[in-house]
Amino acid sequence: MSHALKTSELTRRLYERNGHWYVDLRAYGAGRIALAANGSSRATTDYDEALTLGGTELRQAKADAAELRDRRVARFKTVGEVAHEFEEQLATNAAKGLVRESTRTRYLLALRQLLGTTDERQRPRVAALDQDRRIDRLTVDDVRASLKVLNARVTRRGGPLSASSIHHILVVLHYLCAMARSAGCAPSGFDPCRDLTAWEKPKMSRDREPTDFLEVPEVRALLATIQQEYTGPLPLYEIAATLLYTGGRKTEVLGLLVSDLDFPRELVRFRRNQYRRIKRDQDRPVPFVRELRDILRAYLTRTGRVGGLVFPPPHDPAATHLITTDLIAPLREAQCAAVLRLPEGEREAFATKRIHPHAFRTTYCSARLQTLDNGAAVSPFTVCRELGHKSMQMVLRVYGNLGNVRQRGDEVSY
Repeated sequence: MSHALKTSELTRRLYERNGHWYVDLRAYGAGRIALAANGSSRATTDYDEALTLGGTELRQAKADAAELRDRRVARFKTVGEVAHEFEEQLATNAAKGLVRESTRTRYLLALRQLLGTTDERQRPRVAALDQDRRIDRLTVDDVRASLKVLNARVTRRGGPLSASSIHHILVVLHYLCAMARSAGCAPSGFDPCRDLTAWEKPKMSRDREPTDFLEVPEVRALLATIQQEYTGPLPLYEIAATLLYTGGRKTEVLGLLVSDLDFPRELVRFRRNQYRRIKRDQDRPVPFVRELRDILRAYLTRTGRVGGLVFPPPHDPAATHLITTDLIAPLREAQCAAVLRLPEGEREAFATKRIHPHAFRTTYCSARLQTLDNGAAVSPFTVCRELGHKSMQMVLRVYGNLGNVRQRGDEVSY
């Protein structure tokens, strides 16, 4: 019997009653056992003898529990084998449109972090979980050991893994256990992740850093700078204007078709098409304001586009996919130049803001909440539906901001 067995698990399970020694093996389905020597009908009173007898009973109980578990498992698979099946299932679901590509990428990254496989830059990681381990033999102690490795891991930025990253890794491990149960490779109810206590799980912060939004003069300066100074291949001015005047998500705007621009009814329709989905599968119309109509009408006339994508990739005339070029870098360059167009007292605040497509969505929401609907303030419910949210709390608590310049009108105007 090993020293570790004597001093750790066995000593925790030994207990004394009326001077006699017993071992508690209920965790392995063996109940409480009196530690009696051969030929004796009563439990021993000697502690050293109890250690020897208890070690024998503990090993036998573990072997019996493993044999019983094996009988409930149809076939055996390792963690690595189930992980490979998980990758294939992700690819299949992504091809069917059941899983977003961003979700698939996030889960694959979490899987690589868990198993220690090399990433896209071929940098090896220390495995948090052994790929060759039988998946039905995983215990909550294995999960705790994996969390210890993950918490000690250093990222490229020099800090630890975020709580969100560790949460996604646990979600992937939960899915692996579910696939093993479904395939008969683990008994019903098997999921060691569920046995973690609340304080052992990663703490997800509820206090998110607010997204920057632009004031009306800042929007005006940024659009003017892009229109007059940007010389890149993208229709950046028209894309930025569409983001700011519709509040659409980046992929929603880049996936707009010419047929989605309803000039007679003055509506922009965000609908599913062959290029991209709509989040929550909610097709929705958004007001097609006069300023945006003028911008896009001139753009369509200049480019001669009468069908297909409104903003096709610059080097793909057939427009078989969306624009993949990063928009943040040219927007940040335009921001640096647009600072000089503002009064000196407003430059510092604008220069410190993080300009990206999602900030334009917040800017639209803040401006839209100040508009009028038949002479009365627009309803937050209307703005909620235009943004494609299910709850008005996102509009009131996250997206809605009170700007210093508030323009009251029937439509968004900068």
